[in-house]
Amino acid sequence: MKGIKMHIKLLMAIFIGYYLNAFSAVKSRDINSKYIFENALEFLEIYEADEQGLICLFYALYIKRNTELFSKYNLEDTISWVKKGISISNGELWSDLPALLKYNLAYPLGICTDFYQGIKLIEEVKLTFQQSCNLYRIISCLNNESILLICCGFYRPAIQKLNGILCHTSISAYPTIASAAENNLILAYVLNNEFDQALTQMSLSIKNSSPAANCVWAPYCLYRLSKTKEALQIISKFDKDSLTKDDIYLFRLLRAVIRIDRRAINNVINPFLNCLCSQYNWTILMIFLRILCCYFEEENDYENLSIVLKARLDCKEQIFPTELPLVFRV
Repeated sequence: MKGIKMHIKLLMAIFIGYYLNAFSAVKSRDINSKYIFENALEFLEIYEADEQGLICLFYALYIKRNTELFSKYNLEDTISWVKKGISISNGELWSDLPALLKYNLAYPLGICTDFYQGIKLIEEVKLTFQQSCNLYRIISCLNNESILLICCGFYRPAIQKLNGILCHTSISAYPTIASAAENNLILAYVLNNEFDQALTQMSLSIKNSSPAANCVWAPYCLYRLSKTKEALQIISKFDKDSLTKDDIYLFRLLRAVIRIDRRAINNVINPFLNCLCSQYNWTILMIFLRILCCYFEEENDYENLSIVLKARLDCKEQIFPTELPLVFRV
């Protein structure tokens, strides 16, 4: 009986690893996958408790990663399905499954509801993964915890954790996490106003053949270092097809601010803000507001500066500024 149980645990571990890796390759327009999930959910009761939990987890990840098939960046539904998986699973087939479900709940819950609650949950599941010697998940926990620390404004602790990840002897075995950690480290340096250090890290990323996404902050860093001509030159060199929607808005805002084009600034603010709020993108929102603060301060526009500073305070309370009632006199 013990041998049979061990065999089942091994099969479940293979099953989990296979499907979690497959999710990273699912195309956003894959309608067939949506139908497969709907059929699986219809007959959910025929599966064992842990199998039901896995199906809920996979569907939650599918929702999160396939925004084009759903009405919005739907983290609320992701949270709901992961919570359902937690309530169903019992860990009998795979002891780490409850921790894996909580791991996938921690980040979206932190982003949507409470940064600190997300950090607390990550700390809890990290202990479970340490007990089972699951190094991949331990490092993933540290990376996700770092993102939430950045959202809380704890940049130096985040930098320390991310440097720890990148210095780990086994990090080369996990290139996806390494790339994410590099990206987050650059972001932490940027938000901590360590612009030279951020640019140095970007150069290292390029040298290490990391994705170009790590370098989208270069124009902002150069702008903050008063190297505006270089910032505009860097923006012009980016391949538009490689940029995300928020990257494009970021560059539009930077160009407008550097050129002191108030009409262009006014035109980009609300679309950019709506984009960030729909994505729960707290980190870029912080940079967006800092750019506006710098601009209004340089222009001695204290009326609009006070509005943006109020929005920054709201962000610290995890309140999205759904609109900025700025007064533009073009």
